[in-house]
Amino acid sequence: MTSELSATSLQPPMINALADNFPLTAASRADVTDKLQTRFDESKNQVEDLKQVAPDAFKDADDKTRNAFDKLHDARRAAWDAILAADRTDRSS
Repeated sequence: MTSELSATSLQPPMINALADNFPLTAASRADVTDKLQTRFDESKNQVEDLKQVAPDAFKDADDKTRNAFDKLHDARRAAWDAILAADRTDRSS
């Protein structure tokens, strides 16, 4: 999970940079970036918790971590979709 988190950690800054460089409205930009960063932070916290969990609780903690990553990947896909569909300042919506 740590390597998956490392690979995924590149996505929020890249998506944020794209959102900053597209002529999006402020509300659309926030929609793109906030959810993704929240889900990334949740996944990062779950990975840290997983490192310290007792062996008898590992299965449940691992399931929670996988769930956090699933939500992160959903948020990443939603962010890309939001960039494509966002209200833009250079065209009428």
